[in-house]
Amino acid sequence: MFERGALYDLVGLPIPSADQIARDAAYQSPDEVARQGREARYRLTTIAGGSIVDAAHIHQFSDSRNNDPRNGLALCKNAHWLFDNGLWTLTDDYKVIVAEGRFAEDGPEQKQTAA
Repeated sequence: MFERGALYDLVGLPIPSADQIARDAAYQSPDEVARQGREARYRLTTIAGGSIVDAAHIHQFSDSRNNDPRNGLALCKNAHWLFDNGLWTLTDDYKVIVAEGRFAEDGPEQKQTAA
């Protein structure tokens, strides 16, 4: 706290109250508020604030500029990454289509034993 007071004194400004500092720290620009409002439709977080669910655009926002909630999916981070990388998609009637030839399975059932 001493350093803050010294800095304000150095530049000739009055030291703000703790309430004013808290209000300034919580300030969000109108653009930030709008962005958070968009993302809040698909938000699930831990108590510590970690995001569990991501908002994913069905049709890429960079191409469509479509932020309508009907152009969104609530996905876990892994499913979001897979979706963004074209490893699965949805049909218009919400059936999941997995990309062919993009996965390799390796497990005990796939192993050949030498005779």
